[in-house]
Amino acid sequence: LHVPVRYASIEKRQIVYMSLKTDDEAIARLKERQVRQTLEDGWEAALTGQTENAVERFQAARDLARARGFRFLPPERVAQLPVAEIVQRVQTIPDVPLGGSTPPVEVQAALGAVPPVPTLREALEEFFQRSRDQLIGKSEDQIAKWKAPRIKAVNNFIKIAGNHRLDEYTNDDLLDFREWWMERVLTAGYAPGSANKDLGYLALIIKTITRLHRIDIRIGFDGMRLREGTPNTRAPVSDDWILTVLLSDKMAGLNAQARDILITMVNTGARPSEIAALTAEQIHLNTNVPYIAIRPVTRQVKTKNSIRDLPLLGVSLEAMRRNPEGFPRYRSSPDSFSAAANKYIRENKLWEKHPSGKKLTVYGLRHNFRDRMTAAEFPELVAKQVFGHARSDQVYGDGAGLGHMAELIARVAF
Repeated sequence: LHVPVRYASIEKRQIVYMSLKTDDEAIARLKERQVRQTLEDGWEAALTGQTENAVERFQAARDLARARGFRFLPPERVAQLPVAEIVQRVQTIPDVPLGGSTPPVEVQAALGAVPPVPTLREALEEFFQRSRDQLIGKSEDQIAKWKAPRIKAVNNFIKIAGNHRLDEYTNDDLLDFREWWMERVLTAGYAPGSANKDLGYLALIIKTITRLHRIDIRIGFDGMRLREGTPNTRAPVSDDWILTVLLSDKMAGLNAQARDILITMVNTGARPSEIAALTAEQIHLNTNVPYIAIRPVTRQVKTKNSIRDLPLLGVSLEAMRRNPEGFPRYRSSPDSFSAAANKYIRENKLWEKHPSGKKLTVYGLRHNFRDRMTAAEFPELVAKQVFGHARSDQVYGDGAGLGHMAELIARVAF
C-alpha cells in the first residue's frame, strides 16, 4: 500500500507491506479494503494529534487507539492490565528513525492519557459539537440564532474573568461577573433577564463539559441569578393602527413581501418567522377553506404545538393570494424581515403611542389578534390551537377543524 503524501509527516514509510494471510482473491480484496481503511483511520487520528488544541489531541489519541484495535484507557487503568496486553499495546507504537522522536499521540493511544481540561472557549466549541442533535432540522439562520446567545454569554464572561481552563475559575470570578451585570442593569437600562440568560447559558456549557470530562470545578451557580420583576410582555397594536396605517398608503414604501407578511399576521396570529418561512407546498389557496400549513420544512418550528393549519380570511387571504409561492426574500432569514419592517415603521414615525408606554414591534399584530379573539369570546382551547400553544386537552382528539376555526375568525377578521 502506497502511503498518501498527506500522511508523510506521521508515517515515514513510503510503502507499507502487510500479509493478508489468504490465497483466495475475493477474500484478499475484501481484506485489502479493510486494512487500508484501518491504516488510514490510524494515520488520520495521528495527524489530528499534532494539533495544539488539548481536547483535539486527547480525542485523536482515543480515535487512534480504536484504529489500532484496542480500547482507550487512562494510564492508571493501563497499568492494571495483564503484562501481555501491555506489551501488545507497546508493540503498536511505530519505530522511528535514529534521532527521531515518537509522536506523543502514539504513546497516549497505547498507554493512555489524562483527560485535558479545556479552556472556556474550547469548552464552547466542544459543547457545540456535542449539541449537534439539537440542530437537526434547523436552517442556517436558526443555527446561527441558537449559537449567538451562548457565544455572547461566553464572550461576556471572558471579558470579565479571562479565558482560562475550566478548573481554574472560582466563585470570585462568577461574583465579579454578576456584579458587572448588576451595574449594567442599574445604570445602563439592561433587563435582569439578560443577565440571567448569560448565567444560564454559561452554567449549562461549563456543567456539561466538566461532567463529560469528569472534571472537578471550584465554581457554583446556585444563588447567582438576579431578581426579575414582572415579565415585560409585548404590547398589542390597536385595531385603528391596522386600519389607518398598515392597510393604508402609509406603508407603500415598505417592500411588498414584508408588507404582505404583516397583513397575513392580521387574521392568522401566526408568528412572523412562520409566515416568512412558508413554501408553496404549505400554502393552500384552492380549497373550500384556504389555509396555510405551519410545518418544519425550511426551518424548525418553535414547539410541537406550533405544527398547525391556519385558515386564511379577509386581508390575510388577499395577501397570500398575492404570494402563492411564499416570501423567498425572507424565507432563509426571517429575522431580517422583522428588522426591515420595524425599521421602516420606526423611521417613518408610524408607530402609535401605547397607553402603557411600552415599545411596539411587529409582534404587536399577533397580540392584537389575541385580544380580538378574547373580545369575541373564542373558546380558550381553540385560541391556544390557533396560536400554537399547548392545550390541556391535546391528548384527546385533533382539536378544532379548519371550517370551525374559519367561522370563529370570520367574526373578528379585517
